[in-house]
Amino acid sequence: MFDLSALPEALAPSGTARIRGTVVSIEGPIVSARLPLAGLGDLCSITLRTGKALEAVVAGFSGDLARLAPFEAADGITPGSPVESCGARPMVALPRMPLGGVYDVFGKPLSTASDQELPQSSSSASLERVPLNRLPLYRLPLYRAPPPPLTRRPIQDRFETGIRVIDGLCTLGIGQRIGLFAGPGVGKSTLLGSIARNANCDVVVAALVGERGREVGEFLRDALGVEGLRKSIVVVATSDESAIRRSLAAHSATTIAEHYRAQGKNVLLLVDSLTRVARAIREVTLAAGEVPVRQGYTPSVYAELPRLLERSGNDAKGSITAIYTVLTNGENEPDALADEAKSLLDGHLELDAKIGERGIRPAIDPLRSISRLMPRVRSAEELGAAEQIRKALSRLRKDKDMLLFGATPDPELKRLLELEPRLLSFLNQGPREHVRDEATTRILYELSEALRR
Repeated sequence: MFDLSALPEALAPSGTARIRGTVVSIEGPIVSARLPLAGLGDLCSITLRTGKALEAVVAGFSGDLARLAPFEAADGITPGSPVESCGARPMVALPRMPLGGVYDVFGKPLSTASDQELPQSSSSASLERVPLNRLPLYRLPLYRAPPPPLTRRPIQDRFETGIRVIDGLCTLGIGQRIGLFAGPGVGKSTLLGSIARNANCDVVVAALVGERGREVGEFLRDALGVEGLRKSIVVVATSDESAIRRSLAAHSATTIAEHYRAQGKNVLLLVDSLTRVARAIREVTLAAGEVPVRQGYTPSVYAELPRLLERSGNDAKGSITAIYTVLTNGENEPDALADEAKSLLDGHLELDAKIGERGIRPAIDPLRSISRLMPRVRSAEELGAAEQIRKALSRLRKDKDMLLFGATPDPELKRLLELEPRLLSFLNQGPREHVRDEATTRILYELSEALRR
C-alpha cells in the first residue's frame, strides 16, 4: 500500500507559490476575486485591460472569494481580470542614505524636481546627483512584532523636546509613547516641527497621514525647515491616496524607526495623525464587510491600534520615542478613539484653542496634560516645583473670573495675580525658540521660590 500521510504537506502552498484567480466584482474600494488559498495581508497583482499591473493586498475573504484593497485607483479592472498572488507581504524599500528625504509608504522617494532627485538639504548633499533608481536599498518588512516585554529596557532618561512647558510640567522619557490631542488650527503641526528640530535624538521619522497635498510642502518648509529635515525621514500618504495606503503609512514610518532602533539609535517617531490612520482602517474594513461597533469604528481599528503603538518604545539596543496626534472635536463630546488612545499611551498633551486665543503658543493646557513617566525622570524637588506651578495655574483659572463680579481676592490669590505674567511667560514660547532642559529646570525653581514667598 502507498503511504499518503505526507501528501497534505506536499500539496500545501509554499511561500513562493503563485496563486492565480480572476476578478468577480468591485464594491467601492474593494475588489472581490476568486483566489483560493490567498492569505490575509498577501500582496496581489491585478492585470488591467491595458496590460498594466495594479498591486493590491488581501483585506479579507469569505471561502475562496478574496477581498482585495488596491493601492491605486481601480480604473481599468474588468470582470474576469487576472489576479495573481505569490504569498509575499508588503515591504519598505528604504535607500541606504535616507536622511533628508520624503517617501511614500513603500519607500519610493517623492520629489518635485524634474530630474527626479532627492529633495536637497544640507545632509543630502552627497545624494543630490544620484538618480533614485541607482540608490542601494534596504528591504524592510512593513509589519513586525513588537519587542518582547521582558527585553525592553526601562525608561530612565529624560527626552528633551526644547519646549519649556513640556519639559518642565509634562517631562517625557526616552522611549515613551504619548498622544498630542488637538482640534483643527491650534498649532499642532508647528509644535511637531519645533519638537523635531529641538529634540535630543539621533533620527526623526515623521508620518504625514491624510494631509492635503499643500500642507505637506508647508510642513516641510515652514514647520520642519532645513534644520529639521537634516536629520529626518518623512513618509507621506496624502488625503487623495487610497485608504489602504493611508492605513499603512504609520506602519511604514514605524518600520523605518525600528530599523534605526536596531542600530542602537534614539529615534523620535511622529505620526500625524492617528485619527486618520484609524479612519483609513475603518474605510477598508467597512468595505470588506466588517460591522461597525463603537462610534462607527470597526473591530479591526481597535485590534490594529495596539499592534501599531506597541512597536514603538525601547528594546534591548535603542529607543523609539513616539508622539501620535489625535484629532478632537470638542471638550465635552465623547470620543471613543481618543479614549482608546489614552488607554494605550503613556500620557497625553492637550492643545486648547482658548489658550491659543490668549496669545500663548504652544497652546498646551498643562492642567489637562499628563506624562505618566515624569516621576521616573524628574527628582522629587523638581516634581514638587512643577506641582506648585500647576496648583497656581489651577487657582488662577478657577478664581480669577470671580473678580469680575466684585469679589475681593484673598492674599494668596493677590500674590498669584502679581506672578501671573511670569507664569504665562513660562508657558509661552516662540516656534523657533529652543530652551535647554537646564534653563527650564532653573525657571521651575525660580517660579516655585516666588510662589512660596
